[in-house]
Amino acid sequence: MQSTLKTLSFAIASAGMLTIYGCGGSDGGTAAQPTTPAPAVVVAPTPLAQATEFLALVDASMATTAPASGSANAAFLDACYLGDGATKPGLIASFDADAAQAVESRKSNIGSTRTNVQVLAERTTTNTDGSSRRELDIQYQVNYADGTVDKATTETLISGSSSGSAMGPGATCTTPETASNLRIYGNRAVVSASLRAVNQRSERYSLATGAPLASAVDYNKVIQFRISDPGNFAKYAVVTGPGLPSSGVKMVSPRLQRDDPLFAGKRGNNVDWQDTDNFAFCRVDATTGNLAANAADCATQGAAGSNVGSSNKTAAVADTGFDALGFVAGGSYSVAVYNDDGWKTVNGQATQTPIATYTRTLNKLPYGAVALAGSGVTSDVFPRVTTSLSAVQLATNIRNKVSTTMDMSWTALGTMPDAAKFGWGNVSAFVSGRATATAATWPGSRQSATSYPAAGATSITNYTVPAPSSQLVTPTYGEHSVYLVNRNGAAISSVVTFE
Repeated sequence: MQSTLKTLSFAIASAGMLTIYGCGGSDGGTAAQPTTPAPAVVVAPTPLAQATEFLALVDASMATTAPASGSANAAFLDACYLGDGATKPGLIASFDADAAQAVESRKSNIGSTRTNVQVLAERTTTNTDGSSRRELDIQYQVNYADGTVDKATTETLISGSSSGSAMGPGATCTTPETASNLRIYGNRAVVSASLRAVNQRSERYSLATGAPLASAVDYNKVIQFRISDPGNFAKYAVVTGPGLPSSGVKMVSPRLQRDDPLFAGKRGNNVDWQDTDNFAFCRVDATTGNLAANAADCATQGAAGSNVGSSNKTAAVADTGFDALGFVAGGSYSVAVYNDDGWKTVNGQATQTPIATYTRTLNKLPYGAVALAGSGVTSDVFPRVTTSLSAVQLATNIRNKVSTTMDMSWTALGTMPDAAKFGWGNVSAFVSGRATATAATWPGSRQSATSYPAAGATSITNYTVPAPSSQLVTPTYGEHSVYLVNRNGAAISSVVTFE
């Protein structure tokens, strides 16, 4: 007896159907006679197969290079995309406004891959104009070339028509897309809202002289409340959850701080806030750190900062102070977003209705400062920064508002208590101060320059920090920093400050 190997060939049709063609054969000793081929059996690929194939296309698009234009960067987005407050036209415009910097900032995505794909939900609906759409909620793992891993990225994909898509309160997409292919639809959130646990080492010098300050190195443990509004949907937000006052904290948009007359001359009134900068905390008074949302007075006290935590030159004291706050790893935090004038009066939000409310999770707490500080400031696990210019030269350049070119290096990050991997991040320079020639602190100016070294790099040569624009009249603070992230809600920062 002889056997003929039976084979299968297949093709994926443009409509997303899997067609399997049979190839006949015989197990007998006599050759089979030609017969009419059996009809093709059309089998729809599973949602998982479709999502996996789509993500493979995303991987291929950045296998060796970052996108070079806004349209290339947004190629996989639906025309009605809305994700963390950003729209497709807005993302394209933002990228093209400084394409060189945008390409630099995406270097860490080169060579990344998406694995462990899961389909969480599938929906098929009919739009109000009679067109149909299909949505897939998926989750997957992103593996970066630097060894870091984002273990649980979630996304919604769409095929069919995006007609009728809501683009924030009271707004509907005017440029819907109709196609059979999958596109990224976005999480439909009107703001970007997340929490990040940060350990920071601050090496401090006098801006006036360049000499080390009495408390030369501080260890900081903070939770960053990262709320931003690239689409201009919101004016303020109230965040509640473990470790915060019972009424939560009230945070206002940088647009208000920059442009609203009530903020003129108040704390946080920087003339060059960017629309994508983080919201800032309103305070109860000028002398304490009381952030209670039901007593915070934004119109009188202004707003500043987006971190809550503890800092001290003694690591154990930093740990004790942070622990007393009551933050919880895995804790759930509610972010209520408003677009009214409730920020103008104390507890004004109590009579208002948020335009959206999101729940966010604090994945982990900062590491113990004692564990990272080790045996001292010359051997702790943080990246310890050195430059080819002395502290005196750096302070002088900041005071004189001149461009600075230097070589910058840092020690490699030591082993974390949980052996977690951290990658870029960025290297940045920041300067702030008064925006007027008077002695008044506000209005102010804040300017930064950012670079993105290659994975594994521990130095950067000819690092140039441009002179600040004329909006900065009198510098009162400057810093150089190294910032590393683990892609899962944690960061390590090492900062050299001049204050």
